[in-house]
Amino acid sequence: KDFDVIAKSDRQTVSGSDLGRQRETVWANIALYEPDQLRQRMAWALSQILVIAKTAISSQDEDTEPFLNYYDIFVRNAFGNYLDVLREISYSPLMAENLSYLNSKSTAYVWEADQRIQFADENFAREIMQLFSIGLLELNLDGTPKPGTQQTYTNEHIRSFARAWTGFTRQNIRANFESKDRNTNRIDPMKIIPEWRDRFPKSNLYGGYLGDGYPLCSDLPEQQFLKKGAKYRLLGSSALPELMKDDSRLANRFILEQSSGLYSVLCAAIDGSCSFPMNLVIENNINCFGDECEVDTVRVVSVDGLFYEYIQPPCVEQPFFENGVKLNKETDNKSPICGNPLLPIATSACCENPMSGTIDAISSNKYDIERMTFDTMEARCDALDRLACEYDRVDNGQSSYLRNTYHWAKTACSIRVKINSEGEAAIVHDVTAIDNPIVSHVDADTRNFFTVNWSGDYPKQKVNDCGVCESDAEKNCICDTLVVDSIEFSTDPPDAATVLSTLTIGAPDPASFGPIYTVAEINGFKVHTKGNGYQMDTIFEIQDEKGRTHFRKNAKSTVQLMGGNDLSAGATFRNPVHFMSLVPSETNRRDAIYETEAALEHYFYHDNTAPFLCTRFIQRFGISNASPRFVKSCSFAFRNGLYEVPGYTYGSGKYGDLAATVASILLDREARAVVLDVEPAHGSLREPILRVIGFMRNMQFQLKNNNQKGERRVAVFREMENRIGQMPHEFETVFSFFLPEYVPDGPVNSATLVAPETQILDMPKTIDLINGLHSLVKYGFAECYQTGGEDYGFAKWNIGSGSCQDGSYNRASGTLTFEPTGTSAIDIVDELALLLTSGRLNQESRQIIANAYEAAPNPADGLRIAQQLMTTSPEYHTTNALSFSGEALPAPVTPQPNTSAQYKAIVFLFFGGGCDSWNMLVPKVCHTHPDGSQDAYNHYANTRSPIHLLNSTLLEINSNGKANCDKFGVHPNLPILQQLYNDNDLIFFTNTGVLGAPSTKQGYRDATPTQLFAHNGMQREAKRADVFDEDIGTGILGRIADALAKKGLSPGKTSIDSNSIAAASKPGSGTPPTSTISNTGVRQFMPQDTASMTREEMKAVMGDLNNATAAHSGFIAKTWSNSLMDSLAQNELLYNTLVATTTEVSFGSTSLERKLSIISKLIKTRGIRGVDADVFYLSIGGWDTHSDVEERLISRFTEVNAGLTAFHQEMVAQERWNDVVLVQASEFGRTLTANSGGGSDHAWGGNYFMLGGGVNGGKILGEYPTDMTTESPQVLSRGRLVPTTSWDQIWPGVAEWVGANSADLQTIVPNMDSFTPFPTTTLFDQQQRNRRYLRR
Repeated sequence: KDFDVIAKSDRQTVSGSDLGRQRETVWANIALYEPDQLRQRMAWALSQILVIAKTAISSQDEDTEPFLNYYDIFVRNAFGNYLDVLREISYSPLMAENLSYLNSKSTAYVWEADQRIQFADENFAREIMQLFSIGLLELNLDGTPKPGTQQTYTNEHIRSFARAWTGFTRQNIRANFESKDRNTNRIDPMKIIPEWRDRFPKSNLYGGYLGDGYPLCSDLPEQQFLKKGAKYRLLGSSALPELMKDDSRLANRFILEQSSGLYSVLCAAIDGSCSFPMNLVIENNINCFGDECEVDTVRVVSVDGLFYEYIQPPCVEQPFFENGVKLNKETDNKSPICGNPLLPIATSACCENPMSGTIDAISSNKYDIERMTFDTMEARCDALDRLACEYDRVDNGQSSYLRNTYHWAKTACSIRVKINSEGEAAIVHDVTAIDNPIVSHVDADTRNFFTVNWSGDYPKQKVNDCGVCESDAEKNCICDTLVVDSIEFSTDPPDAATVLSTLTIGAPDPASFGPIYTVAEINGFKVHTKGNGYQMDTIFEIQDEKGRTHFRKNAKSTVQLMGGNDLSAGATFRNPVHFMSLVPSETNRRDAIYETEAALEHYFYHDNTAPFLCTRFIQRFGISNASPRFVKSCSFAFRNGLYEVPGYTYGSGKYGDLAATVASILLDREARAVVLDVEPAHGSLREPILRVIGFMRNMQFQLKNNNQKGERRVAVFREMENRIGQMPHEFETVFSFFLPEYVPDGPVNSATLVAPETQILDMPKTIDLINGLHSLVKYGFAECYQTGGEDYGFAKWNIGSGSCQDGSYNRASGTLTFEPTGTSAIDIVDELALLLTSGRLNQESRQIIANAYEAAPNPADGLRIAQQLMTTSPEYHTTNALSFSGEALPAPVTPQPNTSAQYKAIVFLFFGGGCDSWNMLVPKVCHTHPDGSQDAYNHYANTRSPIHLLNSTLLEINSNGKANCDKFGVHPNLPILQQLYNDNDLIFFTNTGVLGAPSTKQGYRDATPTQLFAHNGMQREAKRADVFDEDIGTGILGRIADALAKKGLSPGKTSIDSNSIAAASKPGSGTPPTSTISNTGVRQFMPQDTASMTREEMKAVMGDLNNATAAHSGFIAKTWSNSLMDSLAQNELLYNTLVATTTEVSFGSTSLERKLSIISKLIKTRGIRGVDADVFYLSIGGWDTHSDVEERLISRFTEVNAGLTAFHQEMVAQERWNDVVLVQASEFGRTLTANSGGGSDHAWGGNYFMLGGGVNGGKILGEYPTDMTTESPQVLSRGRLVPTTSWDQIWPGVAEWVGANSADLQTIVPNMDSFTPFPTTTLFDQQQRNRRYLRR
């Protein structure tokens, strides 16, 4: 068997290296043999949108079942509803580990537990919007950007939503799942720990709050537990609720009498015996019976000895209210808090009348720790001839667990508001006459700020301008509040849209109140009144276009700021709403689940979701550039949940239906019209794994039986993600294998189109794909296609022995069994064309392949030749049809160096993911901070704690007076940077980043019109250095190379491992194409000739099949052909060059060292390659440190240090150190403040370095921040620094150093005039470097 079984301890049935491949094998064999191909294809599409990056999972190489369990979400829901998909992935422990919100905790919890200020992890909050639901830009229904290209969310929204993703943790371990780590449950949906959850209001995307449209809990009808819509879930013999927290020792539950209507519903008797339904929703209001009429609510009810948990419907609270009453606990230092008297949130405490001495109270509960409103408690106390009171003890003599809950006291309290300089608010409970501190999340020192919507100027503590409010030591204003509730509509609203946009407070279903409302239909919606016109209790009922029913209360609630003696502070804000109770005992899992669902529905029902997802789905089903009409049709299907064609209807009629969505894609005329195959802009490059699986299915691949057991074997593939760039479960990043907006160089770029799959269309993957397909034809699924001991095929291993000969399958575990039905060459080719190109193959190509078939020694050889050639045609790799122009593609020309030019090279090293460089370069020996409070290091340490570096661990360098410091420190795992800095061979650039114009936090968005804080947008801009798109589709290295070619030099452009926009040249520039080389080197095309066709003969016929096409032929097919022919030419040159080249220094095996080794070999062979200048692009990932930042930086910086050390030594040994400059960058820096996972989140400005023998180093350029608080004009929330240095100031000098004319610098860096670039002489000092180099 090829599947692993975990036995005792760590014994395994296969080697450890195969454990991580089992999940791929499962997928591949289902794809090869199972009949539900559309379901599997939709699941595959979903998996490329809702991505798990394997590198984020600590057990990535050891686990199978967790990955398959996650993938099954997509298989199950392929034709279900997208909301179900979104919900399941959000509760998935694999996704939580992937996007680091696992164990994320609220600021309040961390402060209460550890006295540390940390924030919620922002990773998932960002990506669920950017990648999984709404995207970055506001869209029309047809997928086109709305005028003005407004972004869908801001960083403030992300901060807010991040708080909605706190509290998630894994379920406890259990038996019956496979995992090497038996102590970690990566299978079951996560649970929420209520104490970790953020309790406070959270902004939504529409200027309101998460929870808008939900009824207030105080507005629920009396005895809601008996009303229509009330839910109950069977607990069984356990009386402990699962969605609320009760002490397990509670004995007295609410027992339903058999005469009760609620008893009858829950019993659901059949033949005289209760059937006890598992889950039940009350369909009609039930009359109360007995004690049911006396209680406000229930928690757990008993029905004949079994227990049901009552699940209150979702509702929200307002944090600001009038007439507050103090709540106390008798134990736990009382922990007082201010309670809303309208809510059943505490139990009773009734004192003797009159009171004297030690005040003992008793409870008047109908069941243990019954929750009730303050009015109910007063009535209960009055019935006992007692009073509500400020007690000393409750139920003295009773067990502590009965007393350790909140009881109503008599003392009045109020709600105040604390306002910071950003206008954010925090809730302060003012509970007077207390000896014990109130709970910390609402005390005067609270740090739990949230956004409020102001009307009028809010107080700002800047030079004592809090007005009539108080100010505190931290420059916040603290004000009293007055809540004013008022009617919104007194006359008929004009339309439903006005009602929904004006009324934010929801209402219960009027039917739950009984027959007290009358209803009228007005202007397309219903109005429920109590017969006395428009009042505050009027309810509007609206059915929206997405199928939702809204109930809205005719009211608004405003918070007025007040000062001492009730003086108005002159500003108001809307009273926010929140799901989680601020009373600790009422903070429960139920409301956390409700809040989570509200967040998911907020994304799901957003106007962007349908067009955003439709664009992604259409691309995954083969059309890269869908028309707006096509996207709109799909969006309608998604929103309506239906798609109709004559005689058929698809979908459930429910918003978000995926069956309707996929039907609208596959049955649309744009997907089915054959005539569009010849449309130049139509179609796509097929995904490489689909090309492989499709070829194997169409050529009837069959696995051999296991001779010993008679069972069919399984196909086990070898590292397909490295060979062809794609394999299920092998995503390197959450951005999938390619970006949906990727634009390749060439005709697609010129036509302003996109071609996502071309991002992985490069020389190594093209050669490996063709080699693998040809190996499959010639040798079967076997390790046969080898040279130098390295297999070039797709198979992981052999099952037999014998020689590897064309047409011999002795070693193969499976073979292609296709047998053509025709006998003539052209008939056979036509049949292959139908199966492999859907009939698109042009007639000239058919004849070329038929000629090759006829030239073969026999029909079997001819079939294999025809199959191989078919897999090289553009019609096989793309969905374009094409016709030849009659001209050959221009033959690749080997550049000829300008022998008079001095060779120079730029190495652009990119840290993908957003490097936390504020721990790479740190203040060390510093003077007093400008405010006199602390020096710069302590200011750094206090701001970054607990993720700061200890001063004693830093590697010391001179500072040149930056940030009032004599010395700076480099991360202890980067001694090479310290060495090169001290050798004057390295410059640090501080607080640097993508920037459109000099900016502060006021107006920064207008100054830099890009997708700030998002990985893909910021990576693109950092690699392009063209923020205003003056030369769209080009990159900084490509434009530098263009300038060198214009000057008469012969520049080389190389990208390691993958294509990069950084190396893209301007179309028509004449610059040679970018060579992409694997970090493992170059594998030769067709390493073994065959009797039927040699390598050179094969390449010649491939050239005929990929000749120049007519102008009207498909752009993507042209892109394939150009790439293929360039790849063949580069492969020949680079293979012959690199196979015989060794480095002077031994490089290690890490990714960076392998890549720098390849670059070193290319520099060494510059003459053979015919270049006199080079630009190299390489990147390493793993820098998205949302959790465990320091642990991860140690690992990443250790690899960087080893790589740069070896590269420096190699360049010195080659005597090229003076001629090479390495520029390091990342898409952005990270927040100065930590999140609760010990990580940092997306920010902007960061620290970077440039090194080389010609660098005028030993200095820090730019402005290191002296103030890291939000008081600084450069610091946004969470310590996000607006850069003070732009990349546009650095690249001009680098370009001029490598040889570009000064007249071309404006073209190379189009935005350089917005800044003052660093002079080339500031960055480089070649004469000085040469003298020093000679001394060495």
